[in-house]
Amino acid sequence: MTKVLLIATAFLTACGSTAMDPEEKLYQDVAASTFVLKAPSRMAGGTGFVVDYGGFLKYTVTNAHVCLLAEDDKMIAEVGSNPQIVKVLYISDKSDLCITTAPDGIRPLPMAESGMEHYKRYYKIGHASLYPANLESGYFLEETSVSIPDGQTLEKCVGPKYSIQMNFLGQSFCVATVEGYRTTIKTYPGDSGSPVVNAEGEVVGVAFASDSDKHWGLAIPLGAIKELLKDYTKSL
Repeated sequence: MTKVLLIATAFLTACGSTAMDPEEKLYQDVAASTFVLKAPSRMAGGTGFVVDYGGFLKYTVTNAHVCLLAEDDKMIAEVGSNPQIVKVLYISDKSDLCITTAPDGIRPLPMAESGMEHYKRYYKIGHASLYPANLESGYFLEETSVSIPDGQTLEKCVGPKYSIQMNFLGQSFCVATVEGYRTTIKTYPGDSGSPVVNAEGEVVGVAFASDSDKHWGLAIPLGAIKELLKDYTKSL
């Protein structure tokens, strides 16, 4: 009788195991490093996440078109129930990337050694519609170039990424040509600036746009993120 009870107890213990699903763990780990980044006086924004540079400097990475919503170079980082003001530090003239100061209490995400590859699954954790973080996954398809209006005034249309000036209904816009990864990861409004990570939770890209029909996402490559941080720290 004792032997039977021991076996039954072991079976129940195994069935009741609380081991976390790897994808759920990945979501929780990465989501803890992301937050809504929005304009101070209106409900418009995207997603930001924290990285470190050189092991001791912490910054928020997001898209340039998200940072253009700043007022007096300030944005609101919604970290839990504790909104914090962050300052825009640098907007890239090469890609759709920007860095701001990092809010307090956020663990930085590690960056991968290499970018996206075929046949591997990748994950985007972002704040679509400025809601709590959501996870979408998919695969790398190809490298591509995309032209997007980015909201800059014409006098600021300087730098390698600005190849076009567009006139629409009598108004002129800057159009930036951005190098990116085309993926099958679904991406929605509010996901701009979301980290795209590998299965180890390491950043391989930054979401910035999507295909209008399938919502397949476009991501800024890892190399551009590293170049952004290098360019900014060189300018200090």
